[in-house]
Amino acid sequence: QRAILDYIENDSKGESYKFVNFTIPSLQPEGWQYLQKYYYPNSYGKNGDLIYITIEQGVYPVWENKWIGDLGKTRLENERKFGLIRLQKRVVEK
Repeated sequence: QRAILDYIENDSKGESYKFVNFTIPSLQPEGWQYLQKYYYPNSYGKNGDLIYITIEQGVYPVWENKWIGDLGKTRLENERKFGLIRLQKRVVEK
């Protein structure tokens, strides 16, 4: 998890971003929120047109697509793997 948070912090280059998690336990992001607030308190709780999404291996595609769709219209910029977790970088389309 730390490698993911470090990557996001460096990749965002200080731009505000939203951080969303589709990892077990599904739809309970408190662990990720705690880690982000602990390691990067200045980035915690910010929003923006940039969205980073963690997706655990084995998530059913129908749920993944629904959850991503619930974020609104976004464009996938890139995707990286960190062990069993994929990290997507998306940009809100206006």
